[in-house]
Amino acid sequence: MSSRTAAIHGSYPVPPYGSGILYFERPELTELVGGFDARGFQVAIHAQGDRAIETVLDAYAAVLGREAGPAGNPLRHRIEHGGAMYPPLAARAAALGIVVVSQPGFLSTLGDGFAEAFGDRSDQLYGFGSWQRAGITVAGSSDAPVITADPRLGLRDAILRRTGEGRVLGPAERLTAREALALYTTQAAFAARREDEIGSLEPGKLADFAVLDANPLDADPERIPGIGILATVVGGSPVHESAGIFAGG
Repeated sequence: MSSRTAAIHGSYPVPPYGSGILYFERPELTELVGGFDARGFQVAIHAQGDRAIETVLDAYAAVLGREAGPAGNPLRHRIEHGGAMYPPLAARAAALGIVVVSQPGFLSTLGDGFAEAFGDRSDQLYGFGSWQRAGITVAGSSDAPVITADPRLGLRDAILRRTGEGRVLGPAERLTAREALALYTTQAAFAARREDEIGSLEPGKLADFAVLDANPLDADPERIPGIGILATVVGGSPVHESAGIFAGG
């Protein structure tokens, strides 16, 4: 979006002017989605600008039905990013049961470029709060190596929404710490269709977890990226341990 290649309606308010790049027109994209859906594949389409997102939703609607709802999208087809998914588009995505996988960490690292490119509409970008209130399941990711894969950065940015230069993009779209954590745990597991295996600590699920030296739900959000990792456990077995945390356990 910072480079003005995301496909939008109208044109960008600052140079280089233009309306971005749309890689697939509706008929071709609809045919692709229909073929994958028929074969049982979960579809995940990258779309950033509102014109691109509208095209993706048109393709999903043609395949799933106009008001599919979650039950009508059993494969949990997704939109990756969804940056300029403005409220009318979010309402359509919710009605179709589309899952959105987005990147809160973009706000601090790329947010000033977004604000320059989108001008007055920049407060509506990455509307995590509005999306969830509309009924969309939103999962957090990083788009690494575009930015760091460290989810601690994403937690902070979902809460603060502060750019590198200190501007707050869309303060009404801020999430609570608990909501931000869910992006990277339960909601991410749902997006991957693995909520029965991962995403929360429950009997019968994989014992994959990290032990931190502070609680991100209680910490100053600005300090979340600096919370230390004391241990990492995969499948119930420690793969990283500091300070003998499991000694005698």
